[in-house]
Amino acid sequence: MNTTGYFAAAIAPTLALAIKLPALIRNWHSILLRCVCTLMALAAAVFICAAPPIIRVINTTTGVPNSSALLVYCLMTAFSASCLVLLVHWRGGPPARVRRSSRRWIVAYTAVVLALCTLFILGDAPVERPRDFDTYYASEPFIREMIVLYLLAHAAAAVAMAVLCCRWMRHLPAWHRAGLLCQVGTAAGLLSYDVAKLIAVFARWTGYDRDYLSTYLAPPLASMSSVISSVGYILPIAGPHLSSARCHRRQYRSLTPLWREVTANTQGKKHTRPPRWALPSTRLTELETAIADRLLELSPFGDPEVRTAAMQKALEGGSTPQEAEAAAAAAAIAAAVVAEQAHQPHQHDAPRTLLGTGPVHRPLPAAHLDLVRIAEALTGSPVVGEARRRARAEAARQGVT
Repeated sequence: MNTTGYFAAAIAPTLALAIKLPALIRNWHSILLRCVCTLMALAAAVFICAAPPIIRVINTTTGVPNSSALLVYCLMTAFSASCLVLLVHWRGGPPARVRRSSRRWIVAYTAVVLALCTLFILGDAPVERPRDFDTYYASEPFIREMIVLYLLAHAAAAVAMAVLCCRWMRHLPAWHRAGLLCQVGTAAGLLSYDVAKLIAVFARWTGYDRDYLSTYLAPPLASMSSVISSVGYILPIAGPHLSSARCHRRQYRSLTPLWREVTANTQGKKHTRPPRWALPSTRLTELETAIADRLLELSPFGDPEVRTAAMQKALEGGSTPQEAEAAAAAAAIAAAVVAEQAHQPHQHDAPRTLLGTGPVHRPLPAAHLDLVRIAEALTGSPVVGEARRRARAEAARQGVT
């Protein structure tokens, strides 16, 4: 993997960190948020420090050849510990048990970091190897132990992460399940990285050359895992918003028949519609408001008897009370549109809405699903078609075409 690949791999965790940071600033005491942000920061740091130009800068700055390798190994070990601590807090449970489990993982991986530093100091790695350190020094005393130790610690964390995620997955909501599924994919990628590296190292021990597994296959696997992991931590936050936006867009499209019906007599007027780039919730709210305004304008032309008759016919036809209510409101709207076109307002004892028997200033049904049902009834209920035909016949009978 070239230098660009390393920096590109750091983008995903950096973006995830940027998305999480505002929440962390607002709620600094949230251990879960701190764990996620620490994990993303470590993931980005691993790829940045593993890029060959940065490796040379670190080695030059410290004056110790290959000190960057030790730094990357320590960062990867800290990343592994962060994954496990995050999963422990994500699972939850009695606070004492959570603290105890977290402390165990932290102590264990801190010991691994100390062992890596000790082995590096005891070993001898004088030749700078920015791309193939693992295989070049695979047979060097102490350095080989350091390499195997960091890979085994990393692999153990990947296996534990996969097992824990699979165990909890079925007990969580859909978007959290998707996030955990991504973490299982991350664990599989990281484990593949470790296996590729270990095979290359073992091959060196037995006199074979499988360096390409470590140099060319393992880094892209780690990069892919970083992206999948970042997506997995973003999904539980972004997923519900995506579902809500999709629901709002679907409801917006469902209201189109109702909008066309109530604006059938207003072709000369300009109706302001929200721009396509507006939030789906904003577009839906503005459309509902515009429909509500038109229904109030149509109220003087509504005939309560049309609504009552439509309600009765819908119930007799086997409709549920909700379906009958929607069909009755749709029939009243269709008849009112015809009456408005014919300039035939109805006389009422008191002003009424088209959607019920309350006064005009009474709010429309709170849920926009009521309007969606009415829009569906406009195109699918025979009761509405019959009410529209009767209204046109009545207008024709009075001599209005």
